[in-house]
Amino acid sequence: MQTGETATGLGELWSGVECSSSRARNLASLRHALSKLIVWPYTADAAEEYGRIFAELRRAGRPIQQIDMQICAVARTLPNCVVVTKDSDLGAISGIRIENWAI
Repeated sequence: MQTGETATGLGELWSGVECSSSRARNLASLRHALSKLIVWPYTADAAEEYGRIFAELRRAGRPIQQIDMQICAVARTLPNCVVVTKDSDLGAISGIRIENWAI
């Protein structure tokens, strides 16, 4: 299994480092992790999926954060992708497989 992160999710990780009270330690941890990760880009196909997800959730009256929709859009474009998160909002998005490793 390949371990990766979307380009949009990577931005979330960097913002966490920059806002951290342990910036130096977390910066070192993130840089170490990045050497082992594949970063999947936010492509034109992912942008198209984002539009679908946005519309689906809007019609369902179930808005979620834009970053979560972008991550799921990338996941929909990848074969056999599993999104690992403890964020329960992602369960509202069809067509992706989610695993919660935080429990």
